[in-house]
Amino acid sequence: MADISDKALDSIEKEIEATLAAINAKIARLIGKLETTKGDVLAKMELSRMRATRKAIIKEFMAFDTVANESTKFNQIGKAIKSRIKPVSLSFTQSDNALLKLLSDSAYGELSGITSQYSERVSMAVIRGSIVGANVDDITLEVTQLVEGGTDLAGRSMASHAKTLVNTQYMEVDAAMTIRAADNIGATHFRYSGSLIKDSREWCQDHVDKIYTRKEIEGWGSSSWAGKKEGDPFITRGGYNCRHYFVPVIVDG
Repeated sequence: MADISDKALDSIEKEIEATLAAINAKIARLIGKLETTKGDVLAKMELSRMRATRKAIIKEFMAFDTVANESTKFNQIGKAIKSRIKPVSLSFTQSDNALLKLLSDSAYGELSGITSQYSERVSMAVIRGSIVGANVDDITLEVTQLVEGGTDLAGRSMASHAKTLVNTQYMEVDAAMTIRAADNIGATHFRYSGSLIKDSREWCQDHVDKIYTRKEIEGWGSSSWAGKKEGDPFITRGGYNCRHYFVPVIVDG
């Protein structure tokens, strides 16, 4: 059965993809309205036109800021943690909720930061295309690769970057709140939980469904594996994009 967090993240990823597809379509229409010469080549723009084009492209990307805000509210984390450690009764205090809000706000700041990064890269691609006289289809393809990704992509698309970032942020906040919950109920052991998928890291495959003490988990910091993210192993777990999580376990004796 899928975890609550899996369902939440799947929904967030779909929203990111849909929003960026809409942004890309609008920019493609904007490019299609630019002046061209023979052979569908972008005409050289005057400086004032370049500035206006850059402004118009940046404006289209502002729609992503709303998605970033919604994607980093992380409202399902408390519910997910409570569902994992039944039958132990767990309540989130006002302090817990305030901490979750603080962590969510920080995550939003990081996710929304990629808006300016990619809006500038896209506007640069279009302006550069005008300067060198690039074909409209080539520029449109380059923009699509920057925004949504593609088989010929050289570098990382905004969609890929955003989804990795929100996945990683969400599960690291989940981990931080789980540790806080474990302290509240006096748990000293943790089960490494979550579903395995076809491209799950070997590290996760070897550790999933097994129980570890805090000391054993802390020892993971000195180990290395493909895709590992440096930091506290309780927080980083398998690494970037890892959806595995710790479940506090009460061990008798």
